[in-house]
Amino acid sequence: MTRPCVRGAVALALALLLVAVGAAANANAERAFDTLPGTWWIQIDIPGEPSIPYLTYMQQFTRDGRSSIFLGSALPEVGGGFTETRSGCVGDWRRAGPHQYDLTLYCLWSDQNPGKVPDRIRAIMTLDKKGQHFSAPFVYEVWDGTQWLYGDMPLEMTGTRMDIVPYRP
Repeated sequence: MTRPCVRGAVALALALLLVAVGAAANANAERAFDTLPGTWWIQIDIPGEPSIPYLTYMQQFTRDGRSSIFLGSALPEVGGGFTETRSGCVGDWRRAGPHQYDLTLYCLWSDQNPGKVPDRIRAIMTLDKKGQHFSAPFVYEVWDGTQWLYGDMPLEMTGTRMDIVPYRP
């Protein structure tokens, strides 16, 4: 190879390397926003109902694929009030695709009958491109002793990431 050919080959190799590094950096930046772990403020809505949230709570997603909900109260009763004051749900999540996650939670109530199978929540969550909000249609299921039953009412879960706010006196 002549000297100009070697220089041309080196220049081409450097250009290809820069394109590859740029593509990897863009992919890493995209992945940085496509992550679920953290603390989220959750709102449950019934599509088609007034814009008042049906239920709100905090939810934790951990890096190892676990999730926890601790509700201050159970679901509201017709006419107001709540049937109980303590409940919690735990479960797992996994990536289903770019910006999508499967979620399954099992819920216990403070008045849970011994031996009763916990209720179950199943959702597919779609995270926005900046990783700050998600939306998720979901079903709430109850085990009747032979099969899982769920209501015919569509439900929607939306989440907003709660940011770290350092305290610096």
